[in-house]
Amino acid sequence: MPAVTLVAAQQATLKRLVPGLEITPLIIAKLQKFAMDDSLGVDQRLTEMQKLTCFHLKHPIHVSVCIWHISGKFGPIFTAAQEQRAAMRP
Repeated sequence: MPAVTLVAAQQATLKRLVPGLEITPLIIAKLQKFAMDDSLGVDQRLTEMQKLTCFHLKHPIHVSVCIWHISGKFGPIFTAAQEQRAAMRP
């Protein structure tokens, strides 16, 4: 898996969400490892990332994600996104 580099805006957002977290390449690599681990369910991934950052949500975060794929709503990317969307809903 290639190394991930956070741009300044992403680092600022992470620092705002998790005050006191020292953002190091090791932390970023571990977060990436948990986020991309298909062997873990979404809840397990979030739990592992929360343990790593000591960050716990008081309220749910609502996000919008736009996914565009050349094959439109019939391709594997759209199907996977819909499956993740369903899995993430409470």
